[in-house]
Amino acid sequence: MPLRRFSSRTSLLLAVLGAASVVAACSGDDGSVTSPADAGTDAQEPGRTDGGAEPTYDCANLDCDDGNACTVDTCDANKGCSHEARNGSMTFDPPVADFVTTNGAVTPQPFKALQSGVDVTQCVDWSLDDASIGTLNGSVFTPNGTFGGKATLSAKLGTTTSTLPITVTAIVQSNSGNLTDGDRTALDTPSATPDPSLDVTYPEDHTVFPLDVLSPLVQWNGGQANDLYRIQVKSRYFEAVDYVSATPPSRYEISDAVWQALGRSGQGAESDPVTVTLTRSSANVTYAPATRTWHVAQGRLSGSVYYRELPGLGGGAPNGRLAVLRPDTGSATTVTGGGACNSCHSVSRNGRHLLSSFDSGPPFDLRLTDLTQAPPTTGPAGLGANVKGTFSAFNPAGDKALVSFDAANGTFSLSIVNLSNGQSVASDVLGSKCAEPSWSPDGSRIAAICGLQGGGWAFDHTGGSLRIGTVNADGVTIDSSTDLVLANAGQGRPSYPKFSPDSAFIAYSRTTTGSRSTGNGQLWLVAVDGSFNKQLTTISRGNHEYYPSFAPRRAGGYYWLAFTSKRSYGNTTIDKPQIWVAAIKDPPNETDPSRPAFYLRGQVASTMAYETDFAANVCVDDGATCSSGTDCCGGTCVVTTPGSTGTCGAQPAGACVAESNRCSKSSDCCGSAQACIDKVCQRTAL
Repeated sequence: MPLRRFSSRTSLLLAVLGAASVVAACSGDDGSVTSPADAGTDAQEPGRTDGGAEPTYDCANLDCDDGNACTVDTCDANKGCSHEARNGSMTFDPPVADFVTTNGAVTPQPFKALQSGVDVTQCVDWSLDDASIGTLNGSVFTPNGTFGGKATLSAKLGTTTSTLPITVTAIVQSNSGNLTDGDRTALDTPSATPDPSLDVTYPEDHTVFPLDVLSPLVQWNGGQANDLYRIQVKSRYFEAVDYVSATPPSRYEISDAVWQALGRSGQGAESDPVTVTLTRSSANVTYAPATRTWHVAQGRLSGSVYYRELPGLGGGAPNGRLAVLRPDTGSATTVTGGGACNSCHSVSRNGRHLLSSFDSGPPFDLRLTDLTQAPPTTGPAGLGANVKGTFSAFNPAGDKALVSFDAANGTFSLSIVNLSNGQSVASDVLGSKCAEPSWSPDGSRIAAICGLQGGGWAFDHTGGSLRIGTVNADGVTIDSSTDLVLANAGQGRPSYPKFSPDSAFIAYSRTTTGSRSTGNGQLWLVAVDGSFNKQLTTISRGNHEYYPSFAPRRAGGYYWLAFTSKRSYGNTTIDKPQIWVAAIKDPPNETDPSRPAFYLRGQVASTMAYETDFAANVCVDDGATCSSGTDCCGGTCVVTTPGSTGTCGAQPAGACVAESNRCSKSSDCCGSAQACIDKVCQRTAL
């Protein structure tokens, strides 16, 4: 109920009235109560106007102000002064909250809350819905100075909350090339003359990047040895400008601090467009800038890419190695290598084990590598008498694998093997002449290339169809199967199918020399229900794309597809097969839902990379540091200070699930702008 206070004047007046009543009522000799004939009227009290018959007040002459701004003071002719706690909407001073920080310099801004012109700042409860862009101390807001964004400032008075939108734009200004003031002024004010030779070769226009990958190395051709440049990277709430010189072949690496701040300044599922301008000054002429547009999806790319690297370690083993590369670290490390040819690998969904074939002559030995050890340890040859083959795929639990038995006589078949004892629990899965298997993340389907035609090993066969089968509840028998993509539906044949993280789609390559990467290769996406089959043309550069593999989770409104491509990486490498990553729009309803790919930094530039397999990182236990719930075995990363690393721990009882932590359904997640996607709370709305 509303808080009411009565003034001391009112209390005194009631006391006096009570005393007067006692005097007016006298006892007679017989004990009866009578009123004297000459009693008359009560003495008049201050503010009274009615002669005492009823307590009424002259509000025009009664001062009810109790000096408390948090109450509304009123006077009632019958009740006198009352003081009710304030409620209702407010305005803010200043009325606009748009902040700009430069190179980390910040200025605290106090806010006032006003109601009908009355300052009620000290009467309200203040809050900020996103503490990452700044701190709120009472009614004083201080931007973080590192990155930008938007938030909502709230002031609650009684039962009413008034809000004020806050924006922060962070600007970073650098002069890495130590250019003079005059040179910088010239680059800031270019002419309208188009640059006759400047050609930005990487990244491509409209490339989409996820969070937590290394910054791109901007590359361009057409410059001269003494040219000067201004490079600007700008989104709605962030801007970085640097002045440099760059001798051909010209390159510029965006600093990690700038790249991270750019990503964190994005809003919603995908940031506002990132406009990149490169302005060149050559021989005292400053040309109009070249412009590119990128996007930074507001989702973290989790997992690691396992791949075969050739021709070897520096000048070492001719058979190369199996390597692993985390997109957020940019440093490839060895899984196995230095000995016999070791390839055709697959990694379990939890990232704990790897199966790979060793060149001991067909049928090849399959060996299990424990990825939880540092360095990874590989077991002895063969998992059992029946465990030989070339290709494999783990079930979701990681305790069984679908293995292709490839004999020297050209006999190809699939078996399901129990990895604890190496025994086959199902044979001739999906029919005859099958290889290159895949198992869906939800365990409900398997896929492979079947009806292989041609000679040599399985990957030399030039004919075959993409077949899909439904797995029964026992996890080992197949209920039904169908050819989803026929061999003659395009160039070459389908090869290396891989399921999307939601098990709804399969990415595959159409290759012309079996499944090898020596001929042409296209990337395609097919729905498991057969409703569409689309070529991913935006990804393609010259019909040389192979070995697709999805990241273990969607992020930022996209699927993320790693693959091998023979293409130039800016002006760094020319037509060398290495790993690239592309965004695929979720859902993939567009005619071509793919976006231009970015290069996965950290590969050895002098080598070639094949057979990509994207898998989850090995999780860490409670108490370990984390940046996301996907790092934690328990699925929850507890972050106490916004923008800092957290600690793996338990989900707080009764609390909503924070972004990037494990969930069961969308209603678990904090706020309507998030949804439970691939069992992780993610932003979905702008």
